[in-house]
Order: sequence, then C-alpha cells, then structure tokens
Amino acid sequence: MIAAALLSLEAARWQGGVLVDTPIRHALRAPTAEERHAANVESNALLYSMVVMPTMSAAMSAPSLADAAGLMAVTAETFAVTYGLVTLIKAVSRRERPYATEAGLSAHCVEDPHDAQCKKDRNASFFSGHSATAFAGAGLVCVEQMSIAPKYGAIGCGAAMTLAGATALLRIIADKHYATDTLVGALVGLAAGALLPYALHFASWAPFPVARDMRVTPEANRVTVAPQAAFQVAPWGAPGGAGMALSFLF
Repeated sequence: MIAAALLSLEAARWQGGVLVDTPIRHALRAPTAEERHAANVESNALLYSMVVMPTMSAAMSAPSLADAAGLMAVTAETFAVTYGLVTLIKAVSRRERPYATEAGLSAHCVEDPHDAQCKKDRNASFFSGHSATAFAGAGLVCVEQMSIAPKYGAIGCGAAMTLAGATALLRIIADKHYATDTLVGALVGLAAGALLPYALHFASWAPFPVARDMRVTPEANRVTVAPQAAFQVAPWGAPGGAGMALSFLF
C-alpha cells in the first residue's frame, strides 16, 4: 500500500504557493545549493533526534519495566498515526515542492523521467513530514513530562518545541517545503503527539491509561506546613525606660 502511494506521487496535482508562501520562501530560502543541502541535512538530524527524544524520556522517567513499556507503546502509536497521515495526504494532494516548481520539473520530467532531478518525492510537498514528525515527538514529550513531572516538565517541553520549530524552519530554508506545508505539518503532529495521547492515555478519564503510578497529583506538589505557635518573653530597654517584652508568634 505504501509503495503504491509513493508511486502515485509521480504526477503533480498542485503547484505553487498560497497565502504568504511566496514571500516567506523568498525571505527564508538559502541562496545557494550548498546551503540548501546543509539545511536539509540538519533538518534530517533534528528529525531523528525528535523521534528518539520521547523514547529516551520514557526510558529515563519510568520506574518500572511495565511503565516504560506503556510509554514506549504510546510513542510507537503516535509515530504510526503520524506516518500514516503523512503518507496518505501526500499521496492525495501531490503538491510539487518549491524547488521543483521553480526548475520546471513537472514538464521536464515528462520528457526525461530518468533525470536525476526527477525523484518521486518531488511532488510530496504537502504536508511536511519532517514538521509533522518533529512536532509529534515534541507534543508527546510535553504530555509525558507535564503529566509525570509537572514541576520540571516545562523545561523539557520548551526544549522539544524549540527543536521541532527549528526542524520546520530548516525545511523552508532548504526549499523542500512552503510555509503552509510546515504549518499544517506542525498542527497534525501536535494533534497526533499531544491531543491523541492525552485523550487516550493521560487524561483522568482516558480509556487506556498508562503510567498512572508515575503521575504527580496537585496534592503531591502541595507543601503542607503544620501550624506553629510560640510564646516569647525578652528584656526590653530604651532611653525612656526598661521592662520585659511579651510576644506571641503564630
């Protein structure tokens, strides 16, 4: 099924930018082929790190093998849903990548389909799989950390979101995607990586809960101070007189 979907990407259905795609592309695209290639390589490296990050978070946070297995199953579910959506929508939309449109590859590849530029993924611009996968990983890290360790979860969540945003930005710099591709990819990724896991596994009403014993409740975070009282007598002196001072502390 996946192979058939990829083969169907040979003919473009959709070309060019919409909304603010064109001005953003002109502003952010790297000016040279070497710089665009470097941005592509960097985006791939960040993508792999965002796939690994939720797994590492689960392995480091889980106190037992059962909890770790549950969290890793959620990770596998998240990326499977994301990959399925990316593959399906790319096959249906067949949007030509910005570099391919500028080079006129749609017409050129009909005449010379064996040209090295005529790769099947040239019509796989919408939506960005890198952005969707990176934000799915970031969303999952946020849900896990905020559920398990809310006091420090914002730090891990912020770092993950920053890396995901950098991944999406690099896809525009590399001229692999339009801004709308990365924006939709980010929204899909957050839905698959944050909303879906929360609803299915982390909410108090989730039908398939995981790692319940690891979660920190508001009561556990609350610091309880026992009421204290003290009665104190101390000497007191001043230029106008002297005596004893009586104080009550509570």
